[in-house]
Amino acid sequence: MASKLDGVRLRTLVLGGARSGKSRYAEGLITTLQPPWAYVATAEAGDEEMAERIKAHRARRGAGWRTLEAPRDLAAALAACKNMPVLIDCLTLWLSNLMLADADIDAEVERVRSLGARLLWPGNGFIALRDPLGLAFCVTGNDPER
Repeated sequence: MASKLDGVRLRTLVLGGARSGKSRYAEGLITTLQPPWAYVATAEAGDEEMAERIKAHRARRGAGWRTLEAPRDLAAALAACKNMPVLIDCLTLWLSNLMLADADIDAEVERVRSLGARLLWPGNGFIALRDPLGLAFCVTGNDPER
């Protein structure tokens, strides 16, 4: 059965604070396209709470998903997606991971940008999530409320 968005360019940036339902919303959007769907996960289980959140995300996704772990090498993960609809969860975590690894952010962004043409072919869905400034977790370990 064909989806109602077959052949349509789905290009979406989903914004929302931490734990605002961005992932669930984006999953609902991308599953209007034909499977398989690529879920590019940038989170790392640095503590027990994050490990539980990752576990819950995995359990929610069904059989049509191919998960690629990409805490830092987003370009390689996107290249591996071929022509699948892609959901990147989340750009904010990816950039945070690069900063914490003292990576060359400009070079990594350019690697992703170079894949742009592949992501724009008709029929490929592309959804990215990010937290707006001030609505993400503080990755420095410092309490932002102090």
